[in-house]
Amino acid sequence: MLNIAIPYFEPKPWYSSPTSIATGRLFFAASLNAMSIASGLYAGGAKPIVLIQNTGLMESGDSIRGWLLGMEVPIVLMVGLRGWTRHGVTTDTAAVYTERFLNAFNINYYLVENDADAPRIDVAFKEAAKNKRPVAILVGDEYHGFGSK
Repeated sequence: MLNIAIPYFEPKPWYSSPTSIATGRLFFAASLNAMSIASGLYAGGAKPIVLIQNTGLMESGDSIRGWLLGMEVPIVLMVGLRGWTRHGVTTDTAAVYTERFLNAFNINYYLVENDADAPRIDVAFKEAAKNKRPVAILVGDEYHGFGSK
């Protein structure tokens, strides 16, 4: 099975890499198309993952309902949690509504904000496969990569 990511952000750094394109491991889509493309890839035997910002996730509500939930697609949604902070009052409503949005669709989620949280990603993949449902990984906006100092 191919592992395919469908990120929703500027693809230029990856697109310029011949290795990424040649292996067929990366596709790029706007948020409104990501869920339907991921569902089609899953139906074709791939194991996609969607990388998306929380605002794009919320824009994709109908596609999540119709494609991911309707087709029982066991997918992990890596969600950039724009506006989230653990150091005070959250002023960005995108962060405020993200968990409520996921709860409305009964999509389980795990917060990743530092290296110690990395095992939650594996848990999400296993849970998605077991339950044939999407599971989200919420990547805290203050967290900028495993092993970074």
